[in-house]
Amino acid sequence: MKPIHTRAKRTAALGEAAVPSLAKRMAALLSALVCSLAMVTSMAVPAAADAGDPYPCGSFAGANNDASAIGWLGNGHGATVCLGGSFYVPNGIDTTYGFGIYNNAPTTWENAEGYLPALVTGFEADGAQVSITNFGDKVTMGGNDYVLIFSRVSITNPTDAEIALDPQPAAGMVELSSAGNEVAPSETVSHDYVVAADRFANGYAWPDAGQLAEVGGYDDHYAHMKDFWDSQISELAMPNLPDERLVEAYLSGFIYTQISRSGYALNTGTNGYHQEFNHDVTGILAGLFNRGYFKDAHALLDQASASLSTPAQYSDGYWTYPWLWSVYYRKTGDLDFLKARFATPGPQGEDVNPSIKSTAHRIADDRTGPNGIMGASGNADALGYFTTDNYVALLGLASYRYLAEAVGDSAEAEWADAEFNELLEAVDATLAETIETYDLDYIPCSILQPNTTNSCADPAMAGWAGPGVYYNYAWNGYLLGADLGAPDGIAAGDWADKTFDWGFALTRNVLPQDTFGGYGGQGFYSTAYNAAYGSWGLAGTKYRDQAIQSYLFMIENSQAGPYSWWEGADWPSQSTPWIGNHPKSGGGSSPHSWGIELGNQALIDSVVTQRVDGTIIVGRGVPNAWVVGDEAFGVTNYPISYGNRMNVDIVPAGTSVTVNVSGAVNAPIQVHLPAAIGNIASTSAGSFDSEAGTVTLPSGTSSVVITFQNTPSTERPRPDAIEAPPAEPSTLAPILETVSPEAAAAGDEVTLTGANFGETQDASHVRFTNNGINWGDPGDEADFEVVSWSDTKIVYKVPEPSKGYEVTPGTPATMKVVTPFGVSSSLEIDIVAETPTPTDPATDPTDPTAEPTDPTTDPTGNPSDPTDSSSDPTAGTTDPATAGPGEPTGGAAAPSPDRMPNTGANALPLILGAALLLGLGVAIVLRSRRR
Repeated sequence: MKPIHTRAKRTAALGEAAVPSLAKRMAALLSALVCSLAMVTSMAVPAAADAGDPYPCGSFAGANNDASAIGWLGNGHGATVCLGGSFYVPNGIDTTYGFGIYNNAPTTWENAEGYLPALVTGFEADGAQVSITNFGDKVTMGGNDYVLIFSRVSITNPTDAEIALDPQPAAGMVELSSAGNEVAPSETVSHDYVVAADRFANGYAWPDAGQLAEVGGYDDHYAHMKDFWDSQISELAMPNLPDERLVEAYLSGFIYTQISRSGYALNTGTNGYHQEFNHDVTGILAGLFNRGYFKDAHALLDQASASLSTPAQYSDGYWTYPWLWSVYYRKTGDLDFLKARFATPGPQGEDVNPSIKSTAHRIADDRTGPNGIMGASGNADALGYFTTDNYVALLGLASYRYLAEAVGDSAEAEWADAEFNELLEAVDATLAETIETYDLDYIPCSILQPNTTNSCADPAMAGWAGPGVYYNYAWNGYLLGADLGAPDGIAAGDWADKTFDWGFALTRNVLPQDTFGGYGGQGFYSTAYNAAYGSWGLAGTKYRDQAIQSYLFMIENSQAGPYSWWEGADWPSQSTPWIGNHPKSGGGSSPHSWGIELGNQALIDSVVTQRVDGTIIVGRGVPNAWVVGDEAFGVTNYPISYGNRMNVDIVPAGTSVTVNVSGAVNAPIQVHLPAAIGNIASTSAGSFDSEAGTVTLPSGTSSVVITFQNTPSTERPRPDAIEAPPAEPSTLAPILETVSPEAAAAGDEVTLTGANFGETQDASHVRFTNNGINWGDPGDEADFEVVSWSDTKIVYKVPEPSKGYEVTPGTPATMKVVTPFGVSSSLEIDIVAETPTPTDPATDPTDPTAEPTDPTTDPTGNPSDPTDSSSDPTAGTTDPATAGPGEPTGGAAAPSPDRMPNTGANALPLILGAALLLGLGVAIVLRSRRR
C-alpha cells in the first residue's frame, strides 16, 4: 500500500529490509498483467493511430502512462480513462472503448467545467477541432442499478470548407444520436454513444444494446451526473483561492475518491490499488471528516474497523484508528456512536470490528523496540524502526486519551496518559541519542540511524521527509493539544524547519523547487503525497506555505490524468502528446485517494483549522504572495465543533489585510499569517505578538484589520545546496523477518529475509539448530553452506550429513542471524525427509497469491495489495528505503512505466516477460512504496 508509507509506499526504508506483505499486491499485479497483456503490442504509440484503432488504454494506464478514473460513488469498480479519449471497463467486461479519430496530435485533457468526472480530450484532425468527452452516470433499468458510460465526440469546423470526419467508435459502443460525418463551415456536429460499465458488484444481467439505446440522451445524463456530484460537494468545506486550479483539484480529487470507493470500502485507487489498506483508509476517511463530509459516517467507520484485520495489513492502521475517531467526534459531537464503539466491538465482533479501546491497547503491546519505542514494523512496506511509527503511536494515544475523557472513562484516560508519557520520553531520549551520536541537524527516517545508512540519503528519495507526512504528528498533535516533545531540547516545529533545510539543501541541485522527490520502482521526481509532505511545514515557521507550494508543483508538473497523480512519478515525458509537463512513468495508482485526501486536508488546514480546545486557527499556511495580491480568498462551510459550520474571508489591501469570520463561531480565533511574523504594526481588534506573527481575537469577534510594518516579502526560503553525504554501513542489530519455505529437507535451499544482515557475510553467520545440534557458528565441525548473502536476504542450504552430524526429520529447526552488531530473534522450519511438493496456489486458500476476496461483497475479507514489495520474500535485494508512503507503492498492479515502451520494437520482450511472470507466479517488486 502503502506511502513510509510507501507504497513505494512510503518513507524511506531505512536501510531496513523489505517485509513480507507483498502477497497483497501480487493478486492485483497479476490481474493487471492479464488484463493488459492483450493490448501490449498496441501500446506502442505510432506517429498516427491506425484507422479505427482507439488510443491504447489498459486496466492500469494508457500508452503514455496516463490514467484517471470515471464512474459513480461506491461502484463496484470504476473505469480507467486515458488521454486519447479511450477508457477501459473492468467488471468482467474487460474491454477498451474509444475512437479511431484520435490521432496523437498535441492534446489537451481536462475535467469538464474544471472538476467534474467527465474527462475531455481535445485535439485537431484534418483542420477540425475535435473533443471527446466520457463520463459515468447511474441509471436504474428494470429495477437494477448500473453505471453507464456516456461518450460524445464533437467535431467543430472552423474553416470555410466542408470537412468529413468519422469518429470511428470501437465495437460495442451503442449509438445514441445519429449524425453524419460531414461538418459544414463554422458548424459543430456531435456523435453520442453509451456502454454499460458497472453493476455495483451485483450479479444481475447486463442490459443489451437495445435497452441501452433507449436510456435517454447524453445531455440529460450529463445534467444528472453534474447535479449528483454538486450535491455531494455541497457537504464539503469550500475553498475560494487566488489560483482556481487548487479549487478544481480539491473538488475533482474528492470525486475521484468516491469513484475509487466500492460500497463503503475506501479503496486507494481505481487502477492499481483497487482495495483497502487499513492505514490508507484511516487517512482517507479522516480527510473526508476534517472537510465536513459525514454521509454514511457510521457505516464508513465500521468498514474502516473491518479493514484493520484483513490479511497483510499494517500495524499503524490500528495505532491511528483512535485518531480517526477523535476527528469524527471533534467535528460532529456524536457521543452516542462514540460510546457504542469505544469499548464494544462493531456489529461483526472483535475479530472483524475491533473496539477503539482494543486498537489503542495494541499500541502498548507493540512497544517492543529499544528503550521502549515501537518495535520494528513493515508499515513503510519495508522493515525498520521508523521514526514515524513512534509519532503515529503518540498520535493514537493522545487521541485515545481525548476519547476516554469524552466518554467519561477516567481509568482508560489515566492509562492512555501514562502510556503516552512513557512513549514520548522514550522517543525523545532515543532520538536525542541518535542525533547526538551522529551529529544530525534533522529528524532521521529511522529513529536509530542517520539517513546516510539508507536510501533516505538519496536526494531524490522523498522518504527523507517521511517523519512529517501521512499523520504528521507535529501538526495533528498540536491540533489535539498533545505534548509534541523536544528531541535534544529542540521543539518539534523547529525540527520540521531544520529537516526541510537539510533536505532541500540536498535536493537543490537534483530536483526542482517544491518537490520532495519520488520512490524507487515508480520514479524519483514527485509523488501523490507531495503536498502532504509539505504540510509538515505547518508545524514550523520557515516553510508554512510548503503544502500549497508543493500542491501547485503537482498541478504544474506531474499530473498523470486531469488532477490525478501516480503514487510515485518519474520526470516529465518528452514524447507524450498531452500538452504540458506529465510524467513519463509512474506507479501505484492514479488517481491515488490517500495522496488526494492528505493534500486536500493540507490545503484547507493552510487557510483555516480548529484545535481540540475550540480555538480557530486562520491563515497559518497562506503564501505571502496571496496576502500582497489583489484577490480575496478563504473557505466557506468549514466544519467546526459539534456539527457547526463557519466561513473565513481574507481580504488583502496593500500593507494590511482584513480577516472576516462568520457562521456558528463561539470560540477564540488566532490569525497565524506567515506574512505577519515579525511584521505587525497594529490590529483593529484583539491582541498581537509581532515576533510570533499571531493575532488573538476573543470569542465573538467577527473582523480584524491587521496592518503590517512593511509590505510582506514574497521571496521564499531555499537553502544553499549541499552534497549528499556518502552512504554508510548499518550498525544496527540484525532483524530476521521471514523464512521460506516453512518445511525443508537436507540439501534444500532456505531463504531468510529481514534487515541489517550486512551487504557481505564477512564475520557474520547463520546459526542453525536442530535436535540440540548447532551448525554455522564459528568452530562448528559439520558443513554448513551459505548460498548468498545481502543486507536483506540470506539463502542457505539445510545441512546434509557431514562429520557425523545430520538433521532429524520430523523435528523443528531454528535459525538466527549473528552479526558483529547483535543476534536476531529466531525463526523456525520443519525438517522433513523429502523435499515437500509445492502447493498449487490456485487450490490453496491460504496461499497469498490466491484470488482475493472482493471488498464490495465481503467487508471482512478485503484483499490486500498484491503489488506490495514488502510481502515478497525475494524483495530484500532492493533497498527498502526507496519505498514510498502509505499504500503499497512501487509498480502497482501493472508493468512499471519503464517497462511500458512507446516503440513497437520493445513490445515483444514485454509480452514474453509478462507471460513468463504469469507462468511462474513471480511476485515482482515494482514499488518500494506507501503510501
